[in-house]
Amino acid sequence: VRWRFADPDAGETPLADYEVGERAYVAFISMRYHLLHPEYAMRRLEQMPRAHRGMSGARLRVLVCHVDVDDEAEPLRELGL
Repeated sequence: VRWRFADPDAGETPLADYEVGERAYVAFISMRYHLLHPEYAMRRLEQMPRAHRGMSGARLRVLVCHVDVDDEAEPLRELGL
């Protein structure tokens, strides 16, 4: 999939940080950001399309976590990882 920026002026909002195929999407979050905004990761995963471009939906939704805190166990447990 060729990269491109979403155009907010045209009403586009990014569905995922990366599309890694026609039906696979990736969102990125840092643990430090998760500690400040604990609802963000789940909201992003829920926003990823279940159906996109006339297809039946995403086969794979991935959350990539950047561990930038000293104690990662609790934030990762909160995310269910």
